[in-house]
Amino acid sequence: MATITLLDDRNRPKAPALEGAKDEDKIPGQHLKASHRYHLQQMGQVRRVMELVAQGSAVPEALQTAFDGLDLLQSMRMFGNLCGQECEMLTAHHDIESYALFPKLHERGNDGIRKVVERLMEEHKVIHAYLEEFETRIGALMAAPNGVNFAGVKDTFLNLERIVQSHFKYEETELETAIGFYGVEI
Repeated sequence: MATITLLDDRNRPKAPALEGAKDEDKIPGQHLKASHRYHLQQMGQVRRVMELVAQGSAVPEALQTAFDGLDLLQSMRMFGNLCGQECEMLTAHHDIESYALFPKLHERGNDGIRKVVERLMEEHKVIHAYLEEFETRIGALMAAPNGVNFAGVKDTFLNLERIVQSHFKYEETELETAIGFYGVEI
């Protein structure tokens, strides 16, 4: 889907050491990390529900009958709702970073920080493309609940989750001190 190689740290710029940085400069970065942990928890919840759905659809011949059964249908609805909620929250989180945090860091930071911020903004575009694909696949699954559509949802979600985990780790590592050092509020 994306031409950017998100999971390869060798392609990611590194933030330079910030001369004069203090321990307290890491506090805003630690708040960002806490926000990321919340999103990763939510993604884990979505994954667990998806695994329950997958267990209920393990026999392809019984798939239609299973979807007609109330328990699995409710699970699918809950799965869709959880996905929708997390997609909304992750989009809001990235919007805050893209329109508030990153521009300020880009403006106040040195060349190394600017390169990291530019990379993070490119990664946001890729993540949003995956979110859009995921929402499309969820819609297809809701319209036609079958193994092929479920496999598409699962594959897209697992890729999205892996990319988000990698993105968060990179962001936390490279910006932990810079956010406080440059006086950017989050």
